[in-house]
Amino acid sequence: MCIRDRPYKGNCSVLGVLKGLIETFGWTPIKENDLIIGLKKGDANITLEPGGQLELSGGLLDNVHETCLEVATHLAEVKTIADRIGSGFIGLGSAPEWLHDEMPIMPKDRYKLMAPYMEKVGSHGTKMMFRTCTVQVNLDYSSESDMVKKMRVGLAIQPLATALFAASPFFEGKVTGFKSFRSRIWHDTDKSRTGMLPFVFDEGYGFELHIDQKVLHARNSTGWHRGYQIIEGSSKNKTINTILDEFLNG
Repeated sequence: MCIRDRPYKGNCSVLGVLKGLIETFGWTPIKENDLIIGLKKGDANITLEPGGQLELSGGLLDNVHETCLEVATHLAEVKTIADRIGSGFIGLGSAPEWLHDEMPIMPKDRYKLMAPYMEKVGSHGTKMMFRTCTVQVNLDYSSESDMVKKMRVGLAIQPLATALFAASPFFEGKVTGFKSFRSRIWHDTDKSRTGMLPFVFDEGYGFELHIDQKVLHARNSTGWHRGYQIIEGSSKNKTINTILDEFLNG
């Protein structure tokens, strides 16, 4: 959800929505420097994102139907407060017309550090921070084999899921040519945290290979792809230290 370009404080503001949720629906405030930057109720949290987006992190649930109900309840609560204070919401994945300089900056210390970093690691990092939003579902796993299956299925259907739920064709007042401009933004946000993981489909993929890949990636800034190439073929039986030495020195 993108709150329209409302400031943090004021009658019709981000803070007004947060206070309304506290007073009407029993959420507990989370504060930083004596300012409300999030809410908590049970296992669920609402966090305040850089440009005034509200992000619901739901509780642990058994299935996607319960997740759907939780999201619908949250949206109904937020709409109740927004209607009361004269604000509004739009069901888009990116801010359709507002420029970067028009977006409010939320009072969280981490965003003062995050914005300069994002400008260094990709051309669209600050666009992602201040002018995009989405609904995400996180899946737990019960065993290594269950993790492998869910990782492979999740990655395989990612392009289809992006197409099915595309809802961001506009940006800065223009038609972008993309059904999901939000996904285009993520293509050049931070290559160390985004993109596909081709090694997930390798024979023998599991916890160990995944950890090896993360260690390789952490030691080298060129990204997942080169780390993946190192693991291929005869390197699979070598220790991670040997692979790292060959990779970094050769």
